[in-house]
Amino acid sequence: AGLLVAFFGLGDALTSAGTTGGRVFSALMFCLGLLGVVVVPLGAFSTLRNERADQTLDLITQTSLSPRNIVLGKLMTQWVKLLTLFAGLSPFITMSFLLGGVDLQTILVSLAVLFMWSMWVCAACLFLSSASQSRAMSAAVLVGLGIIALWVLGAGSSLLFVALSGGLGVPSLAGYGWALVASTALCLVSMTNLILLAENRLALAIEDSSTALRIGFFVQYLLILTCITAPYFWGLAGYSSGDVLEALVALAGIHLAVTAIFAVTEDMALSRRVFRRVQKSLFRPFAIFRPGGGRGVLWILVQMIIALSIAFALGTAEEFRWLIAACSYICFFTGIPALIMRYMFGEKIRTAYVRAAILLFFPIVGVSADIFQYFVAPGRVFDGTFSAYHILNPFRTLGNWSQIESEGWHIGVFVMGLAGLVAYVALCQMQWREDRYAAHSS
Repeated sequence: AGLLVAFFGLGDALTSAGTTGGRVFSALMFCLGLLGVVVVPLGAFSTLRNERADQTLDLITQTSLSPRNIVLGKLMTQWVKLLTLFAGLSPFITMSFLLGGVDLQTILVSLAVLFMWSMWVCAACLFLSSASQSRAMSAAVLVGLGIIALWVLGAGSSLLFVALSGGLGVPSLAGYGWALVASTALCLVSMTNLILLAENRLALAIEDSSTALRIGFFVQYLLILTCITAPYFWGLAGYSSGDVLEALVALAGIHLAVTAIFAVTEDMALSRRVFRRVQKSLFRPFAIFRPGGGRGVLWILVQMIIALSIAFALGTAEEFRWLIAACSYICFFTGIPALIMRYMFGEKIRTAYVRAAILLFFPIVGVSADIFQYFVAPGRVFDGTFSAYHILNPFRTLGNWSQIESEGWHIGVFVMGLAGLVAYVALCQMQWREDRYAAHSS
């Protein structure tokens, strides 16, 4: 690919004056991008999958290597491949600089950003490889990644011809310094969390794999809040407090919803080895980072309080209630099913079943709004009219919050949130009883 791009670039340089380098550099970056986000990540996905297929993963985990060492070793192998491929195209990228049309700073920053996000994609694929121990599910994920890879290859090939024909220019990095810093920080923090997630999947039940993961996602959450609020405090033109609140509801709400599904449903009972290790720290402020579903509840609530504090300081009363509604839905749709499953089956139920109950509880309650309306007013079910029953659907409620406020239906949303908060408190009590029992038995 580098030879072909160089051939066309040198041929075009004979008729243009110092502008061919930009097109050559864009084409080479697309080639590196396809290698970095398709070829090497698929190899990262196949590493643990092949270990399971060859039945050698159990042998590796029984050695003195920790799960983190195994994950880092697999990833560093792919990163070396990436570095080798980048080095292979470096002479052609140097030629693009000599042909003119692109400055050295743009070349170095673009290569660093592409390499960093290629590392991130490798970490994501390795996590997907470790997420499922079933061969069938692993094969399904591989097929999905293959389809995505074919789509990327198709889009990349067309963009390559556009770049060679001069249809794409080299973007200027002027004025994007803070955006590069923020995206780099998010990339590194989220990549660390992907590594911790893969480690969590490989760790044994007698190991504490939750503390580092909770700390990592808490740092990622604070970083997201910083990226949301920093442009407002820096006085970015056109970025108001309303934009801050919209980003809080969207980004912070999605982050809290996803992490709550996993944190709230963690097992209450810890292994004796883990409990003895964390017992002395359970009554300290950072105990929320320790394993256990009850402490996961407190971990989520602390993050909600931070977001609500920002909304209270910057937003209006209506915008503040809007974020309260988003937090209320998270508490309701994660706390209620988790509490019901824990009370019905106790600690005998597997964590995966509790999470499946949450995923089933959400659509059932959301669809019930249309079911209620069908019995009350059958003719208005499919006309798109928003009614009081639709407060059971969080997406429609948050999208029509002004109408919710004007009709006074927000009280129903807050009642749902209060029920979810009561469920959170009950889960904390269950955790406290489990810790007390573990302390007496040890």
